[in-house]
Amino acid sequence: MVGLEAAGLEKLDNYQNFARAFRVPEFGVLMAENRANSARLKQAGDFKHRTGFDIRDFGTGIVRAALYGTYQLSKEIDPDVVLEQLRGMVENYYRRRDELVEVAEYIATKRGRDDDKEGRHAATLAQLIRNERIA
Repeated sequence: MVGLEAAGLEKLDNYQNFARAFRVPEFGVLMAENRANSARLKQAGDFKHRTGFDIRDFGTGIVRAALYGTYQLSKEIDPDVVLEQLRGMVENYYRRRDELVEVAEYIATKRGRDDDKEGRHAATLAQLIRNERIA
């Protein structure tokens, strides 16, 4: 849906159909705007703090972690602390680092068009993970 938003599609029907197709029971909690012709997903900053990321069915997935890391960087949290938090959030973190980088880069590319701040922080997150030293 982030890709559709980047293409300018903002109809609520698109989100409803997507939620049905992927069996997302309560997609409304992921929406920042629910109006018929100006619907949009929440951005990292819309989730606010850690409890905003504790949405049932959002789980411990890579997308949640990428958005959380992006949010933390926007709040000027130390990058080492952000990486430590991500290692605690993502099961099998070291095996899934490449996936996390891909999601962060996707967010940077798609969201960076409309929100330079979020795009920049997501790109920074991708670089931090990619350049992380593994001891």
